[in-house]
Amino acid sequence: FFFDIFMRVPFKVVNCSSESHKLPAKNLESGEKFRPWSTDGDQKKATLDLMLTRDSEIKSIEVGNYGSAFVQIFVSMDGFN
Repeated sequence: FFFDIFMRVPFKVVNCSSESHKLPAKNLESGEKFRPWSTDGDQKKATLDLMLTRDSEIKSIEVGNYGSAFVQIFVSMDGFN
């Protein structure tokens, strides 16, 4: 997965169910355009939780995926409660 953020919204990775040593989830926080995250091996399911560091209006999200059949995005105004 990679996130291509046109007008970057600051966020932190707070949880990741699986990550490769070469492509950890923290790569997404770097601010570089293509810093991918990858799971460790063939995972049937993986999750990635991000928390915005300030209130933000998001008009679009672009998610690239490498062979994923299904991507879900959940949004909460309450954090992870």
